Amino acid sequence: MPTTKPQLAGTAEVAKILGVTKQAIADRRRHSPWSLEAEIRPAFPKPIAELACGPIWDAREIRNYKRRYDTFLRRLRPYGR
Repeated sequence: MPTTKPQLAGTAEVAKILGVTKQAIADRRRHSPWSLEAEIRPAFPKPIAELACGPIWDAREIRNYKRRYDTFLRRLRPYGR
């Protein structure tokens, strides 16, 4: 089965996909995996490469993370508050 090429995304592209700032991406990367929410909060994807210009992700993994994170937020605030 042929493998598909990743859709490359740097910090700026990831921030745009998620609708957040580049600083928010750095914060999500540092989020403690042992926090109280760690069992229910989706883990931020690991980059597929770390280059001199910064981390590089597969954009498909970021979009999948966004879907899971949006579901997490809806469960936290079921009435849109």
